[in-house]
Amino acid sequence: MSTAGERLGMWVALASIFMLFAGLVLAYAFVLSTQPLWQQVRIPPEMWLSTVALALSSTALQAARYKLRRGRLKAYVKLLTLAVGLGGFFLASQLLAWGDLARQGVFMKGNPHGSMWFSFTGFHAAHVAGGMIAMGILLRSATKLRNEAGEPPIRRHRNFAALTSMYWHFMGVLWIALFGLLQWWK
Repeated sequence: MSTAGERLGMWVALASIFMLFAGLVLAYAFVLSTQPLWQQVRIPPEMWLSTVALALSSTALQAARYKLRRGRLKAYVKLLTLAVGLGGFFLASQLLAWGDLARQGVFMKGNPHGSMWFSFTGFHAAHVAGGMIAMGILLRSATKLRNEAGEPPIRRHRNFAALTSMYWHFMGVLWIALFGLLQWWK
């Protein structure tokens, strides 16, 4: 398990990310209260696919960590690769959803709902990309674990995997909350 300081640092980082999105939600609620007339947005079907992909990615990452704890490195790498791939699918489907919004005439400028969609999904996608970078580092590190002997490299890897998992699961929960708001405020 990661050290108390590392976990505290991750909690502080997650709290700051939460505050960023809470601020966006509050700003949007204010704009909504001052400009009640706005263009309705049809939820792109890609948003549903991306939600499922992110949930499956989180599940794959958790299963990968289970395999890592059991010392099954080959299965760990396969599941971690799946988690990264599903994260990539999430980002790709978000881009497709943005294209769908553009075809509906929904843009960042001139429509409070459009600016909310693009702000929420854009900031979230940037944070998901950061999580994918962390998982990529885990993948690269996992290939070296086979060549290194001793407990310290594995322990460091497990610590980083635990922190990355905290972050990734938070991104999943945050997405579900944001997607719920997007559904509610459509």
